[in-house]
Amino acid sequence: MKPKKRKRLSASKEVSLTPEAKLSLLTELVDQIPDVIYFKDRKGRLILVNKAHAKGTGLKADEVRGKTDFDFFPSSRARIMAKDDSYVFQTGKAIVDKIERATRVDGVDNYVTTTKIPRFDKKGNVIGLMGITRDITARVQLEQLKEEKEKILRKLQVLEEMTKMKSEFLSVVSHELNTPLIIVKEALSLVADGIAGKLTPKQKDLILKATSNLERLKRMIDDLLDMSRIEKHKLVLHYSLVNFNELLLASSDFFIKWAEEKNIHLTYQLPPRQINIFIDAERISQVISNLINNAIKFTERNGKIKVEVSILETKVRVSVIDTGIGIAEKDFPKLFRKFSQVNKDMPTRKRGVGLGLSIAKELIEKHGGEIWVESKPGQGSRFYFTLPRFYTEKALDKGVRERINSLLDKRISIYLINILIVNFNSFKRRITVKPHKLFKDLKSIIDRTLRELRRPEREKPQVILEGYQRGEWSILFPETKEGEAVGICDAFKARIDKYFSQHKVKGVFINLGIMSYFQKDQDSTTKHLLSNLHVKRISIGSEIRKHKRIEYRADIDVFFADNKRMPSQAVDISQGGMAFALERSPYDTASLSDSGLSLGLDQPLKTDATIDIVLKPMNSRKLLRIKGRVAWMRQIEENISGSTKKYYKVGVEFVKINEAKKKQIKRLLASLSAAEKKKRGGK
Repeated sequence: MKPKKRKRLSASKEVSLTPEAKLSLLTELVDQIPDVIYFKDRKGRLILVNKAHAKGTGLKADEVRGKTDFDFFPSSRARIMAKDDSYVFQTGKAIVDKIERATRVDGVDNYVTTTKIPRFDKKGNVIGLMGITRDITARVQLEQLKEEKEKILRKLQVLEEMTKMKSEFLSVVSHELNTPLIIVKEALSLVADGIAGKLTPKQKDLILKATSNLERLKRMIDDLLDMSRIEKHKLVLHYSLVNFNELLLASSDFFIKWAEEKNIHLTYQLPPRQINIFIDAERISQVISNLINNAIKFTERNGKIKVEVSILETKVRVSVIDTGIGIAEKDFPKLFRKFSQVNKDMPTRKRGVGLGLSIAKELIEKHGGEIWVESKPGQGSRFYFTLPRFYTEKALDKGVRERINSLLDKRISIYLINILIVNFNSFKRRITVKPHKLFKDLKSIIDRTLRELRRPEREKPQVILEGYQRGEWSILFPETKEGEAVGICDAFKARIDKYFSQHKVKGVFINLGIMSYFQKDQDSTTKHLLSNLHVKRISIGSEIRKHKRIEYRADIDVFFADNKRMPSQAVDISQGGMAFALERSPYDTASLSDSGLSLGLDQPLKTDATIDIVLKPMNSRKLLRIKGRVAWMRQIEENISGSTKKYYKVGVEFVKINEAKKKQIKRLLASLSAAEKKKRGGK
């Protein structure tokens, strides 16, 4: 049996609406549209409005009927609207999408687009109009922002080109000045030594003064060259493993003698044990020399200067403290700016080009450290800077150095991969594996990896450092490319991580770093510029920074010695300390963003000051009060929506923590870790 064919209904039969239904639908549509919709008669009276229009007037739709725009808007605005109405009534033409600045009934200025369409009767006469007004303030503002952005980008491009031209000009001029300067300096030295003939005392004094000024000019040129390299991102640091105490003492005699000429007592307070860190020795010497030089210049006769080195948990901190003229708090922001002169009233011979501290800031931050100042007029200044503290202690022995040098002479690229267990003594106490077995197992992992990765046609990899007491291995990889070195490191990391996972050792962190350095011989002249030697470090430990820091964004209160309270924002926290952001001085109502203020000696938040931090642990009603010591500070500048926000990031080490508070901190860290894990989806 064939199925019956269904008759296709016409569109008119599919949907049938009564006039009342159509009116209801149209009314609902008009009322639901967020734009303002209205009907007016020829006298400008509103005869029908939608809900959006009524809401804007603060009345009900029925209450608006019969009123004109003059009943709601300022007369100036109402006259403009009436003029547009009159145009539509008289010409019978529509006004479509007219964009204009308007004023709402509540007095708020905005931007709108308005369309007014004439309404005709059956004879074609205009009897009124229909209008739609849409608020386009957000769109106009976005377009204005785009225009402003384009203007700013064009200005930035011009500034960038000007900066580039300035840097190139400084570089060329500085280089060109250097050559004749060296010739003049050598000539003066020959004359001063009497090679060109015997000098009278007066002539010799003039020559010495000229030589001194040449040295000053040479320092200025060197500063200009350094700033040019920094601006062009061409300043390269050459790292070496440096005995930091010896680095400071190498120049101490010169500065002590210079200070004695002004009857200034200069002392060095260094830690009793040796500090070996990876730094660019020449550049850090430049920073130290600049700070001591400034201290001597701006300290009056019979004053005191102290150079102090402190070993912090993860950093080495250097302090240059003087009893000099001091610096006004309002001048702090200028200190580290290029070409900035704070003490303009000082004699010209004491002033430079204003680049020393700005270069020092760039060099310290390039090393991964912080630099800051605390001062007050008449009470001296304290300049501080920090450097990351590394744990490599043993230097390469003679045989290894000779092998490295022979490879470098052949222009063979070398990678030195250093595997180091940070804080090995404490680390081996908290793991289940016996120290001897741990050492043997890790050595087995290293040997197996080397065998698998070895290529017969290339130089053989070699373990050149092996320290059971320190938990350290260094492996030499000749003829290795960058990608291969990364692959080798990844293999080491993956296998070591798997080893600890198998032994159920939790909280093990493996980190990778890169550095290259100078190799110097005994007379301190450069023997080999190891541009082809690359050092990669894999650090293993319960905490790379001794204590694992966890991001902690919460409001805290900081209390100072006089119990002055300062609300702050926490940044991160660990078992041993925390960092927080400080936007203003506790004794000043203006923020650093508004005033550019820094923290002076007259305020309790200074380096090594003891403070109390009050925070509320997660899932706890009780507040936790912890005593801490200010270890370092860094001024931060952030660009937010076109405006610069300035604040200090402050690092604090916890002190005098009893067992109960240690447990509270551990619980807080555990809850933060759990929350972070949950946020990552439990991965």
